[in-house]
Amino acid sequence: MKLIMRAANRNNYDWLVKRRCNIQEFLLVLHKRLLRSKRKSKPRQILHLLLGVGFSLWRAAFLIHKHKKSQDDCAIEFLKTLIEENAIAFRQDKDASAWTVGYYLNDAYFRLQMAYQMLKSKNMKLGKTVDSFFEKQKKIDKIPDPKKSWDNAYKSAKEIFRNNR
Repeated sequence: MKLIMRAANRNNYDWLVKRRCNIQEFLLVLHKRLLRSKRKSKPRQILHLLLGVGFSLWRAAFLIHKHKKSQDDCAIEFLKTLIEENAIAFRQDKDASAWTVGYYLNDAYFRLQMAYQMLKSKNMKLGKTVDSFFEKQKKIDKIPDPKKSWDNAYKSAKEIFRNNR
């Protein structure tokens, strides 16, 4: 049993470290492009959206794991902490991760959807993936796989970045 648990943790750590590295590299390239972009331009607005996507994916990467509590229990606990303490730190994000990971992924997808709309480009393949994410959200019994959702959002952000000139 201990070997199985160690292997599961190792797989999750492999996923976490790789995604954290990917998003850090993306944020670095984004930073460089932001420094070179013209102020008050449409491409710069899209870069700001991608900054929000990057932050949300960076945080979500730390929160994606097997949850011991239900999403609903975590949401109630998170809200209670917010009301009582008037502050949320990473510890509270992690304690309520069954809910907060969805929050960060949804935030990333909302920003991706807006960026795709601003680009209005027909040659980008992943825009439909973003729309599909929202369609799945409408079905109560169909919660999207967070790791797959993270990977798709990351690929979409890279696609938008490449097409944002």
